[in-house]
Amino acid sequence: MIRLVMIGIPGEYGKCLISSLKSKGVKILKIQARKNKNFSRKVIMLLRSWKPDIVHIQFFEGSYRNIGPVIGVGILPVYKYCKIRKIPVVTTFHEVPHPARLELFFKRSPFFLNRIGIYRKFKICIRKLIYEWIIKNSSAVIVHTREHETLLKSWGYTNIHWIPHGTEIVNLRGKRSTDRFTLVSFGAFRTDKRYDIVFEALKALKCRPITYIVHASPPEDEISRKWLKYIESIKPEDVVIIKGFLPKRRLLELITCADAVLFPYDKVGMGASSGFHHAIGLGKPV
Repeated sequence: MIRLVMIGIPGEYGKCLISSLKSKGVKILKIQARKNKNFSRKVIMLLRSWKPDIVHIQFFEGSYRNIGPVIGVGILPVYKYCKIRKIPVVTTFHEVPHPARLELFFKRSPFFLNRIGIYRKFKICIRKLIYEWIIKNSSAVIVHTREHETLLKSWGYTNIHWIPHGTEIVNLRGKRSTDRFTLVSFGAFRTDKRYDIVFEALKALKCRPITYIVHASPPEDEISRKWLKYIESIKPEDVVIIKGFLPKRRLLELITCADAVLFPYDKVGMGASSGFHHAIGLGKPV
């Protein structure tokens, strides 16, 4: 029997992967990602006692401890341990930051050093080096989009594999209004979601009454907070903004009651959108 250790964040991707592997007779030990400084040491102790045949790591920048611009410090020693012990490691990148998008992201950040071009280039270089180090220390790397596959292969690596993010099929029945068309958007509230353009478009649509529900997760920085305040000030009366954490069940119910789900990005994102897959899994137009 194959023994596999899965390290990462709980979510639909992990659940689908675990379910599929267990059906093949694979024995799995799950370890949830932590940000504390002792995380890698505890993981290595578990690996020593459990003696896995393979380790799978979901790498998501916000899931492990960082030190300044050096991301993923909390998981990097695990890669080194596995390499020394010759344990194959499979890494899943849920997002891969493109240098041009990182430049734009850092420019928007309120941190004063991000105003310096040399510092931004330094951070982008460090980020790329970390990703390359992980790729070199992995037997295989999984990405969810063709764009990410192309980017990493352009760096000269051949162990990159494209596997689309799994979609959970959910059967929920919600009450939908017959006289009004209901649109829903949700997720992290950032400046690359151009709700102002959507509002202008809604004003031009007079053929049918429309209700637009926007779920806004807590803004990530001061710029996003100002953006949310601006959007609230210009929103039409038929737009409802729901702020704060939204449990998964409530989120699915919200999508179920909608006629369509809207993602108003002004550029391609850095990763596969879980919201997109929730909407598809519920059979909604996107």
